[in-house]
Amino acid sequence: MIVCLILLQAVLNILSSNVRIHATTKIEMQIRQGIFAAVLKKQYQHVSKIHSGEILNRLTSDIDIVVGAVVGLIPQAISMITKIVAGLAVLFSIDARFTAAVLGIGLLVCIFSRIYSRHFKYLHKEVQRTNGVVRSYMQECIENLIVIKSFANEHAVCGKLNQFQKDNYRIRIKRNAISNLANTLVYVLFTAGYYAALVWGAFQISFGVMTFGTLTAFLQIIQQIRAPFRNVSGLIPQYYSMQASAERLMEIEDMEEESQKIRIEDVSEFQKDFRAIVAEHVTFAYQNGDIILDDVSLRVNKGDLIAIVGESGIGKSTMMKLMLHLMPCESGKLYFETVNGKIEIDAGTRNVFSYVPQGNMIMSGTIRENITFCNHDIGEEEIRKAAEIACIWDYIETLPQGLETVLTERGEGLSEGQVQRIAIARAILNDAPILLLDECTSSLDKDTEWKVLQNLKKMNTKTIICISHTAAGVACCDRVVEIENKKFKEVSNDD
Repeated sequence: MIVCLILLQAVLNILSSNVRIHATTKIEMQIRQGIFAAVLKKQYQHVSKIHSGEILNRLTSDIDIVVGAVVGLIPQAISMITKIVAGLAVLFSIDARFTAAVLGIGLLVCIFSRIYSRHFKYLHKEVQRTNGVVRSYMQECIENLIVIKSFANEHAVCGKLNQFQKDNYRIRIKRNAISNLANTLVYVLFTAGYYAALVWGAFQISFGVMTFGTLTAFLQIIQQIRAPFRNVSGLIPQYYSMQASAERLMEIEDMEEESQKIRIEDVSEFQKDFRAIVAEHVTFAYQNGDIILDDVSLRVNKGDLIAIVGESGIGKSTMMKLMLHLMPCESGKLYFETVNGKIEIDAGTRNVFSYVPQGNMIMSGTIRENITFCNHDIGEEEIRKAAEIACIWDYIETLPQGLETVLTERGEGLSEGQVQRIAIARAILNDAPILLLDECTSSLDKDTEWKVLQNLKKMNTKTIICISHTAAGVACCDRVVEIENKKFKEVSNDD
């Protein structure tokens, strides 16, 4: 019999562990998937205000806290409530007045918890915020390791990290002190209640109202109620930590989503009807009020290869972000002119653009995965043609693994020019009718840049808008638009 009970307990422990890990993992996956999807759907100008390291901190640490509380807190709370209700019911049958006193202590704990919650939630958010600062700083340092080493500045960088960690340490200590105070007060209240019950019972015995056996049973019931009430002191910090972390996640959920008044489902049909991209009296300013583009107008006809030039920081990349509807115009209109009328540009029209940013995003993975953007339906011949246009196919063929060559983070091992050409091949393969090229040939030599741009120009089905500072890049273009004094001015290729 004993052996059977031991085996049953072992089996139940295994089942309990499996159920817990399945529940924890599935809830964690669902919440993380939902919040990550929310980040991708929210307006870029809102998401970009939060450091990427802080977003990752919320997607990891805050979600772990919420999931841990949901999986652990709810079963514990149900167990404690059941014990408290059952104990109070039995206690009430013995003495209603003392039951009322116990409920009064419980009410005091609830009032105290309400007062305590505000300060504890604030401190928990500060702990999570400073965690995010530490993580963001380390992320930036690792991304810029070459710069740190080139300046031999390791000591200063570590010193700054130490300061950030000290800030986090101080807030953690403060949060722990508040938690300890709460635990101590709850412990004192219920311990005092237990001994008050003992004294009260002794008086009852002395008056002959209660027997010693009844007092023993009474104290055992009090102990049964006292234990779960004491455990509440441990659950309170966990509950408010979960609430504070959930609020940090909801800050992302509550951001305004991108508008999609229309979505261009059939890109090939759009390509047939498309006539021009038009900007009419567009003004854009940052939230601090600095105007970048002031009442500008531009028409880019189908098949044009147009260069946008001007000084750094004058608004060239901003114009591309407006076309992608990553940022809204202050005033004016951006739309496509088609055979059937106008289509207003918004988040739902991005699929007609292929964008090559200055950063030329390269992911860890194979060259094939980077060029196809993990689209496994794209065939070898299509990849080859795109790579040939981008003047990178000859290099890929020299690699022992070819397209299956694994690239490390940010394309480590490739030159900047090779990374740029892989990014251009990816944009070509996307088969969107409009290419936006933001300084994407800046690391190429003059001859290669000329060849890439000429290859792109031969794709007469494409409308290409490029930002370039090089003479070769500008010379290839049909039209050149210069941004000067926050206005557009069309100039000659020779200027």
